[in-house]
Amino acid sequence: MPLLEPKPQALRPSGRRTTSVDRVPDRLAGGTPEPLRGDLTALLGAAKVLWKVSDLVRYASDASPYRFVPQVVVVAQDIDDISAVLSYAHGKGREVVFRAAGTSLNGQAQGEDILVDVRRHWAGVEVLDDGARVRVRPGTTVARVNAALARHGRVVERVADPCIECGFCEPTCPSRDLTTTPRQRIVLRREVMRQSNGSPVQEALLDAYGYDAVDTCAGDSTCALDCPVGIDTGALMKGFRHLRHSPREERVAALTARHFTAVEASARLAVGAARAIGDRLGGRALARVTGLARKAVRPDLLPGWLPETPGAAPVLPRTRRVGASAVYYPACVNRIFGEPQGHRSPSLPQAVVALATRAGKPVWIPEDVAGTCCATIWHSKGYELGNAVMANRIVEAAWGWTAGGTLPLVVDASSCALGIAHEVVPYLSTDNWELHAALTVVDSVVWAAEELLPHLTVVRRARSAVLHPTCSTRHLDDEAQLRAVAGACAEEVVVPDDAGCCAFAGDRGMLHQELTGAATAREAAEVTDRHFDAHLSANRMCEIGMERATGLPYVSVLLELERATRPGPEYLRRS
Repeated sequence: MPLLEPKPQALRPSGRRTTSVDRVPDRLAGGTPEPLRGDLTALLGAAKVLWKVSDLVRYASDASPYRFVPQVVVVAQDIDDISAVLSYAHGKGREVVFRAAGTSLNGQAQGEDILVDVRRHWAGVEVLDDGARVRVRPGTTVARVNAALARHGRVVERVADPCIECGFCEPTCPSRDLTTTPRQRIVLRREVMRQSNGSPVQEALLDAYGYDAVDTCAGDSTCALDCPVGIDTGALMKGFRHLRHSPREERVAALTARHFTAVEASARLAVGAARAIGDRLGGRALARVTGLARKAVRPDLLPGWLPETPGAAPVLPRTRRVGASAVYYPACVNRIFGEPQGHRSPSLPQAVVALATRAGKPVWIPEDVAGTCCATIWHSKGYELGNAVMANRIVEAAWGWTAGGTLPLVVDASSCALGIAHEVVPYLSTDNWELHAALTVVDSVVWAAEELLPHLTVVRRARSAVLHPTCSTRHLDDEAQLRAVAGACAEEVVVPDDAGCCAFAGDRGMLHQELTGAATAREAAEVTDRHFDAHLSANRMCEIGMERATGLPYVSVLLELERATRPGPEYLRRS
C-alpha cells in the first residue's frame, strides 16, 4: 500500500446502529448484475452505462418521497441509443423509465429496472415563428426556455410555470374552503392560456377568475413556504391585481402614498367617528351604509364596517432620542386603530415604550413617523406606483432615524417588519437600495424575546393563553421568539393545531368577510372549545380577524408581556 493511500474505511459511521429496512440489498454491492450490465455495455458502450452501486443509489431518489433502486442507469446520447434500449427491454421483458430535466414529486421518474437519463445529451431550445412557438428537448428546464424566449420579448409565466400540480400548497391556503387553492388558480390560468383569445370558454373562465382566484387570494404567500419549488401564487395574484388597474387608478394610488400624512389622519378620525356612530346607532346601520358605498365605488376597493373594528388609537407616547437603544417604529395600523372594545390597559405603543424602559433599553419614536408606511397597503393590492413611492420614502426615513443603520429599527407589526425588511426591496432606487442594506429591521416580538426578556422580571402569569402566529411570523421564521414571549406571560401556551392564515390580510377581511370566515373556521372552533385567559397574536389586523372569528378579544403578545412584568400588586387583572 502506498504511504499516503487514503483509507475509505475511516469514513465509516461510528457507534452501533440498527440497519434500515429500506437499505440497498447486499446483492447490489457489486452494482448492476450480469448479464444486464454486459448486455448493455456491449450494446451501447461502457461510457453510457452507469453500473456501480454508488450510481444506483444516487438515482434511487428524486423530489418525491419514494425510493426505488434501479438495476442500471443508461445515459442515452441519441435516438439510436433510445431505440436500442427499448428493443433490448422488449426482447428481455424488462421495464424502462425515463428521467428528464426535472425530477418528480410523485415518483414518475423512478424505477426498479432500467432507468434512462436523457438530461445530459437531450437539452436544447428551438424558437419558432419569432417566439410564437418553441420546440423544447426533454432535458431542458423552464429557466433555460425563458432565457431563449426573452430575446424575442416572450416568456412562459415565470411564477407558475414550474408547478406540477402536486397540491402540497392546498392545505395551507386560506381560501381552500371558499373558492380556489394555489394549485387550482394555476390550473385555471393554464386553461385560459390554452384557449384562443375570445373563445367562449376563455371568456367564461376570465369572468369567474376575478373573484374565484384574484380577489379571494389573501396574498399571504404561505403557499410558497409549502411548495417544493417555492412558487409564490400570492405574488402572481398581486400581479394580476396590478394588470386590472387602469392608469388612472395607479395615479390615484400613488397620490395617496404621496399625501399619506393626510390620509392617515383622515383614517384615524374616520375610525373614531365610525366607532362612536356604531356604538350609538348600532353596527348594522353602519354596515348598511358602508355596503351601499361599496356598491357605488367597488367592493374590492372600499372596506366594509365590522362590529369588531376598534376605535381610534391614542396619541403616541413621547420619547427621547438621547440614550435610545433602538428606534421604535409604530406601524400605521397601530397609529390608526386602537385596542379591542373595553380594553383599559396601555395601547401597544405605550406598552412597548414601558417594556423598553423597564428593561433598561429605552426606545425613541421619531416625531415624523406620521405619513410613512411599510408600503404593504399598496403592495398587497398591486398598486406598483404607490408601492414604489412609499417603499422609497420609508427607507429614506428609516436610514435617517437610525443614523445610517447605527440603531436597529424595531417594528411593532409582523407584516410591516416583513414589508420593510424584504418586500420593499424590488421597488427601491439604486441609492435607496444601498441605504436599505445598511438597516437592521427587527420585529418587535423578536426584539422583546432577545433583548428585553433577559432584563425583565415576570411578576404575574396567566394560567393559559392561546396564540395565533401570523403568516409574516412564519415568513420571518420568528415563531420561536413569539412562543418564548407568550411562554413568559402564561403557564400554558397553546397554538391550535389548525392555526393558519386568518386571511384578514390588512383590509382584505373587510373587503371579503367571507374569506376570513372560511379561513378561520377550523382554528376558531378549536379556540372556542375551551377557556383561555389570554388570546394573543403579533399583528393588529390579524387580532381583529381572530376576534371576528371567535368573538374573543385578541391582543398583541407584547401587551400581555407588559401586564406580566408591570410592578404592582398581584390583583392587577386583565381588562
